[in-house]
Amino acid sequence: MNHAEQIERAIKELHVTTNAETDKRILDDAFTALEQSVQKQPASIWRMIVTSRITELAAVAAVVLIAFALFFRAPAAKAVSLSQIYEALEKVRNVCVSRFRTDETEPYQQVWTSEMLKVRLLKAKIKGQIRFVLWDVPNKVKKTRYSLSGPVSMLAVSKEDIAKVENTIMTGTFGLIPFSDIKVVPKDYG
Repeated sequence: MNHAEQIERAIKELHVTTNAETDKRILDDAFTALEQSVQKQPASIWRMIVTSRITELAAVAAVVLIAFALFFRAPAAKAVSLSQIYEALEKVRNVCVSRFRTDETEPYQQVWTSEMLKVRLLKAKIKGQIRFVLWDVPNKVKKTRYSLSGPVSMLAVSKEDIAKVENTIMTGTFGLIPFSDIKVVPKDYG
């Protein structure tokens, strides 16, 4: 005999007589209990779906499919011409170029160039000592300092040297490419 049959038998043995009011209350309580169990059921179904091994596999498969779709739909990389590089560099107004040795993580040389201010600052590590050199084109001077706390020496620069520095500032290649002007690039080059 199962549990439900035992309850029915126990109720019959009680010989309880009910009226319409008691029946309505019992029915209302039963409907309320049914509603509550139905509301709780989707949460448990949702929990079963989320924790299911099949769901995990489906999620992994979806991620893999999306990755493949994005990978194969990505546009192919296009070659960049040398003239496009020169055009991009012509638009640069302020830049810092750092040079590294292959076995070091710190740059051995940094050059800050400002076309707007017409200045170039060189920071270089020479024999363990840091040297700063500032070429100030508008004031036609070259300032040098060893280490951050050392004295600053200032030197007036000749018109020819200032013209060279100004020309390197204005070319816009900043030493990033081997030719300062695209017009001097050999025709069979890259």
